Amino acid sequence: MSKNIEGLQDIGLYVPQAAAESKIYNLAREATHIKLFIDPELKPQEEGTSITWYVSAQPDEWVEVKELGKWIDLGEKKGTQIKWKAVLKTENRQKTPIVNPDIVIVTNSKPNPPILELPPITGNDMCYLTSSPEIRWKFSDPDPGDTQGGMQVIIKANGTVVEDSGYIPGEASSYIVDINSTGKLYNTGTNIFTAEVITYDSVGVPSDPAVGQFCVIAFDRPYAEIITPASSSFIPRNANVSQLPSTKAGGLVTIKVFSIGVDTAEFKFPYLTRDSNIVGKPAVIETQGANKRWEIKFFTDANTDICPDGTIVNGYFNGNGRPDLMILDQKTPAEKPTEGTWWQWEGYRKWADGVVQIGESVFNNWSVILQGSKRDE
Repeated sequence: MSKNIEGLQDIGLYVPQAAAESKIYNLAREATHIKLFIDPELKPQEEGTSITWYVSAQPDEWVEVKELGKWIDLGEKKGTQIKWKAVLKTENRQKTPIVNPDIVIVTNSKPNPPILELPPITGNDMCYLTSSPEIRWKFSDPDPGDTQGGMQVIIKANGTVVEDSGYIPGEASSYIVDINSTGKLYNTGTNIFTAEVITYDSVGVPSDPAVGQFCVIAFDRPYAEIITPASSSFIPRNANVSQLPSTKAGGLVTIKVFSIGVDTAEFKFPYLTRDSNIVGKPAVIETQGANKRWEIKFFTDANTDICPDGTIVNGYFNGNGRPDLMILDQKTPAEKPTEGTWWQWEGYRKWADGVVQIGESVFNNWSVILQGSKRDE
């Protein structure tokens, strides 16, 4: 907003003090902050003269402008009726304060709640397929050209806070929940959650929260128990080949894996051109509401001609009839999509570069003892 003041050079010639006041500029949204400046910058004043500036967003509620060009927080005096006032003083009636032609007043309004981009909670494309869902949104603000200066994401389950990002500065328009795979979502016992996203504009004014529900159908934190050589550990997320557990060809491997919102499960452990031998059927060994922990056992061929050293056993876990809810192989996912059903991206479902790596054979642990009987001569 700008306003030309005409005749101000005459005001202070004959009186020690006078005021110039703008008309009212009505806004559609309340202004939380006001910035007043002169374009170009205010000229130096003659000795003995001064100008004190004020702004207002409510009738007769003036706030002094301590420094031109700086945002003023209106606090409780925020409003929609914007005005400015200049109080001009002189100690010498032969001199007058000088005001440049253009006075510019800029207002800042509270940003709108961000526009959430979450997968549906019903239908064929429902739910995130990862235990670390990415919450996305678009910044929205009534002030043209304003940008996001920060954000906060709060995740709740049954009204209880599961994760609170706290204030994070910057223009990021997404946030990954439980990025370190600590099992936060599994521990809630539900697979339906609420996301609350607050965005802050460039001045630091927060929006009202945008609130939306989302659901998760995913596997989480696979754990490997190896018979030979004996070991047990979680398979790290994003583990490369060198970080995978090691077993011998033919050795029994027990996989325990958590799930969120999975009721039925199938597991495959292929290697080279073969499938591992699976012992029995998947068993549920722990239940927390809608969430479970599964156990499955498998072994490869013990013949090192069929399963040589360095072989990587992959893993493909299906849940609720959905294929590859968890992927453990060395394939590189396609580029992350920005549109469509982006939440189904295989990169979200990729856990590691495999399940186990083969080294030697269980046959190497076997000892052959030849026994015979003494013959009478």
